[in-house]
Amino acid sequence: MKKAFFTLVFVLAFAFSAVAQTPENGVCAHRGASVELPENSLRAFERAIELGADWIETDVCLTKDGVAVLSHDLSTGRLCSQDFRISEKTYAELCELDLAEKFRAARNLTLEQCPKHQITRLDEALDLILKYRKARLTLHLKSGCLAEAARIVREKKAEDWIGFNGHESLLIPARQEFPNAPLFWDRYGTDVDADIELGKKLGFRTMIFNFNDVTPEKVAKVRAAGFVPGAWTVNSEAKMREMIDAGIERFYTDDPRLLLKVWGK
Repeated sequence: MKKAFFTLVFVLAFAFSAVAQTPENGVCAHRGASVELPENSLRAFERAIELGADWIETDVCLTKDGVAVLSHDLSTGRLCSQDFRISEKTYAELCELDLAEKFRAARNLTLEQCPKHQITRLDEALDLILKYRKARLTLHLKSGCLAEAARIVREKKAEDWIGFNGHESLLIPARQEFPNAPLFWDRYGTDVDADIELGKKLGFRTMIFNFNDVTPEKVAKVRAAGFVPGAWTVNSEAKMREMIDAGIERFYTDDPRLLLKVWGK
């Protein structure tokens, strides 16, 4: 009996420590610390964790052979000189590309300073999250990849370390798979009163607005209705200060280091 008691205490203490290490500071690293390192790379994710972001945002899509990979775009042309649709290439074929190519060129970096970046798999990103247990991963699921993403999350036992962001058409199916996962509802160019009504009906708690769509009046309405107001993608110091003054509580940013400094967190 005594042995069972101490075992239970140990398990609870471990679970608490994992949660306690996770910051709750409203700083979501957009595709990782992507102002410093190639977006959606493990290095960008690791840097975001090192800086202290509480969430990392990424996008998930499927390759031709059904591998869940991380890419905002459905093609590779914005990141490298070869432009292929991800859904039309196998994972092995995509690994031949250097997705840090244009990042490196834009910053006049050498290959030594910025090594080649292969496309990142979802399971690799989850392994990193579970290794550090200091930030969670919010997923913007492209069409058709929920089932595979859910399989990987469950296989990794990472249910407590993920959330979902995007339009309600993406969030509702995700919630059916993971009822306890945080949901970050993207809004842009919509009527805030209608959003509040719909958000309450759908049981959402957080609204993330494009920063161009943020006003103090809108934020006040959202907060008064019981929602957490957020903004994407906020990268300049002036815009960060403007959003903070407007009452924004959650930020998506390519530059979590700057936001943490400006916000004093």
